[in-house]
This record gives sequence, structure tokens and C-alpha cells, in this order.
Amino acid sequence: MDLRSAKEAAKGTKTAKSAAKSTKRQNSSFQPQGAKSSARQARQSRQARCLPPSQALPPPPGLPSLKRWFIKCNLPLSDKQYKQLWQYHNLLREKNEEYDLTRIFQFDEMVQKHYIDSILVAQLLDWTLPSPLLDLGTGAGLPAIPLKIACPETEFILSEGRHKRVRFLHEVVEALGLEKIEIYGHKTSASFSRPIRGVITRAVEPIAKTLARVKRSLQPGGWAIFMKGPKCEPEIKEAIESMSRFYRLERDIAYTIPHTPHQRRLVIFERLSDQPETEPELSPQIPPLIESPANETFKWIKALLTPRGIKKEGQALVFGRKIITEVMRDFPKLCLGLILSPSEERAGEQKNMEVSEQDKAGPQDLSRWPLPLETGRQMPLYRLSHQLYRQLDIFGTEAKILIVQTPPIKTWQADEMVEAGCTLMIPFQDPENIGAVIRSALAFGVREVILLKEAANPYHPKSIRAAGSAIFRMSYRRGPSIQEIQPLIQAVSSQGVGLISLSMEGADISQIEFPDRFILLAGVEGPGLPQGLRASSQTVAIPMEPGLESLNAATAVAIALYEWRRKLKAKSAVYKKS
Repeated sequence: MDLRSAKEAAKGTKTAKSAAKSTKRQNSSFQPQGAKSSARQARQSRQARCLPPSQALPPPPGLPSLKRWFIKCNLPLSDKQYKQLWQYHNLLREKNEEYDLTRIFQFDEMVQKHYIDSILVAQLLDWTLPSPLLDLGTGAGLPAIPLKIACPETEFILSEGRHKRVRFLHEVVEALGLEKIEIYGHKTSASFSRPIRGVITRAVEPIAKTLARVKRSLQPGGWAIFMKGPKCEPEIKEAIESMSRFYRLERDIAYTIPHTPHQRRLVIFERLSDQPETEPELSPQIPPLIESPANETFKWIKALLTPRGIKKEGQALVFGRKIITEVMRDFPKLCLGLILSPSEERAGEQKNMEVSEQDKAGPQDLSRWPLPLETGRQMPLYRLSHQLYRQLDIFGTEAKILIVQTPPIKTWQADEMVEAGCTLMIPFQDPENIGAVIRSALAFGVREVILLKEAANPYHPKSIRAAGSAIFRMSYRRGPSIQEIQPLIQAVSSQGVGLISLSMEGADISQIEFPDRFILLAGVEGPGLPQGLRASSQTVAIPMEPGLESLNAATAVAIALYEWRRKLKAKSAVYKKS
């Protein structure tokens, strides 16, 4: 081999080795996450075995670790509060990837910067917070959720405009069983006018801008509380200069999160009484027009047309002017937002065109639109293009659509006491039948409805449309499949509770006596009752003219309930005479 050939061969060998090393590095760097985690755990385990007992790795963080941090920081809580805070921590970690809640993942940092820093505010203010207290831009519920846990009597309003985080906040409030807390799923603008005694925020917005934002809603003597970093003097100076007519600096407290290097400032401005020359009234904020079907807000709202979306979000859509008026009047706490109708918007614009030149407000002035009844609080408004609105308006109402929170439905347990009177058990798969039967049940005095596994969601738009506001007035429980109901029926029979089933093969309903406590069971539309239930229960039938196979399921139940109510009144009248 000549010298040139030898050099080329050596160069080729070197290149091959370099490629092999590169491949090895790539394979190493692109290990699956689980493989990396397993390797890390194995390495930590080997390190722990090699260390003396005094230097062994600490146990994984848990509720005891959370308690130790709070006790060390002189912030002792009750056992219930610790458990709620730990539950919130677990929800925050579990849902973080789905909802994009926090960029802090390490346990000690989460405890220090999220939970302890939030509750330190209450300690610095002698555990007395203004109420109601608005958390402006609460995000994942910080500082409001830890503060609510520490100060349960304080009323909170959580303002957050990002839908995913609003969904998370609803999950937290329900899971922790928090009361006197409201989620305002919208950005708070300068038009927000609900009276509040305090506002708190740890957002990066300049202090002066936030003070202007809450000027209409914060009552004289109320506090605007800012959780800031150590270098916020320019913000404070700007706020004093620009907002001195409306606010005064109440407190400026520098502090450090105990046992950490993290420095903080708690800055509080007090709202003053307005001067005689009041500022002109602001028109309600004009919500942006949503025109793209890929918009996250539109996709969320559209999902509420489906049973899956209703179950996942815990929210529903209400259609029809009369029903919306009743729900907003009688159940304001369930109301989450209004989707404006393009047709009504155009009508509002036309109305604006007809006013005199001196009073003309312009076609974009929401104050002249036909807005809903007052609910005691502001609600988010959503504007959709005509094309997107038509995808939602399945009933062709051409009117506003109300977004509501659906109350949770607990599971029925056979060992629970069945109330006096009639408990209705239904497996109807048609949401319109569900709505119709609930309306009848409420009308005839049924106290509770048990929805079997086959039953449609009572908060489906078609159910609400058929039932009206009655859908929110009934008490519900979740039950098993109609095929699996017999063991539970046998269990409640020990309480002296009877079972009456509707079946074409049963006795004439007019000839039977209803027990003082009983369950009325209807079959699935079409198949009816399972054979076993027909044999083991008292079955009744509604007499009909020959030639008709059966009644509509919801109609049959309504007739049966009417007959029970009629006989109950007759029995009551006999007792009164005797």
C-alpha cells in the first residue's frame, strides 16, 4: 500500500469512529422519557445505598413535607386546610400539561413561591382581608385559592380570561368544596362595575394601569393589593403621580419568603372618594368578534352541544329568551356568559342609527344593545360571526345563548334513605324525553330523579329546551344500568320502599294503591323493561284504546304521576273529613 492509500485508509477509520460516537450520542440524547427517568431513579438508588444513613436521599415530597414548610415559616394551618392545600397542589401538577398552569415544577419552589407567598399576604395583614376580594388575572388560582383556604370566610371573585384555566378553576372549587367563591371567566376591563372591597393581583401589569382598571368597582376605603418584586419603586411613583385623585399609598411592606432568598414587596393603595367632577361613564367593553372555527373559545362553546362536551366541561348551553330570563333571574350563580346574537346586534345598530345626533352613540355601543336582565354581577359576552353563530343556534332562535355551569350529580347509593312520596327512576335515551319527563315530575311533586346509566344528559340543549328552567330545579342522582338495578331495588325494599314499574302487561293503574314511599321506574324507549324486573316488581299499565301499541315514554310517566298525585289528594281529603 502506498503512502497516499495508507493516509486515506486512516482517514476513513477516523471518520467511521467519529460517526459511531455521533450515533451513540444521538441515541443517548433521544432516549424515551421513561427510560431516562428509570435510569435516573436507578442512579439515585445506587447513590442512596452508598451513602451513610445521615446522608441518605430525602423521602419524596408529600403532605408531611408541605406541613413542615408551613410550620417552619410560622404559618400553621388546620388539618383540613393542609389537606385542601395538598389536594390543590396535586390538581395543579396533574392538570398542568393540559391547561398550561405554571412554569414552576420543583416541589419546594411550588410551596415557597405559590402557596407560602400567597398566604403570607394574609399574615402581613393580620389575617383580615377585604371582602369581596377580586383576584385580577388569577391564572391557576394564585393567590386566591391558597388565601381562600387560609381565610375561608373571605368572599373571593376569581377573574381569568383564558378558558382552559377557567375550566381548571371550576374543577378546583368543586374538588375542594370551596364556598363563597365566584369564577368570573373573563378579563376584567375598566367597565367592570361590580362593587368590591378589595382587589389583589400578582400580575406584571404596571400598578397605575391596574388602578385605572378597577377604579369603577373598588369602593371608597377599599384596597388594591399588589404582590410585587423588590424593585417596583418606579411603578409606585408613577401610580402616585397619575392616580392621586383616586388613590393614596396605604402601605409598602418589604419582606422575604422565610428560609429563602426570595425578596418581595406588598404594595397597597386605598381607594378615595370621588371628587365632585366625576369622570364620564364608560360603555361596556366590546368583546372581540370571533370569526375562525379554529378559535379555542368557539371550539369550547361548540363542544357544549354534545353530551361528551357537557360532561367534560361541566357546562351547558341554554336557548330561548323565556328560559334564559328565568335562569338568569332564579339561578344567577350558574350563569357563566352570554353569546350575543348577530341579528340582535344588527337590531341594536339600527336602533343607534335612529337616535338624535346629540344622543347618537354609534353602532358599536354595547350599552344600547338589548342586554339581559341584571344578575347582580357582570358576565362575559361573546360575539360570533354569523356563520359561527348558525353552527350553535340549533333551534333557530336568532337570540342570545346562555352558558351555564351544570350542578354536579352525585351517585345514588342503595343505603340512602328514600324520601316520602315518589322517586322517579328513568333510563330515557332521548334528551327531549328526559326534559319532558323532568318538567312533569316537578309539576306533580317528585322530589328526586335517579338517572340510570342509559339516560341522556339532563343538561343537553334539547333536554333544557323541553324542560325549561325546571331542569335546574330538580334534584338528581346517578344510578346503574337498568340491567343491573335489581340488587339495589331489593336493598331499598328493606326500608319499606316499593317499586312500581310501567309495563303494557301490568295492572290497570287506576286500580292500584300507591305506597307512601315508592320508586316509579319506566323502561327504555322501545325495549321497555327487562324481563326480570317485570317479574319482580309491581307493574302497572295505562289503559288505551285498542290498536295503539304504546304511548310516548315521557307521556306515559306524566300520566302515571298525575294518577299518583290525584289519589294522594283524594286520600288527604278523606283524612281531613275523618
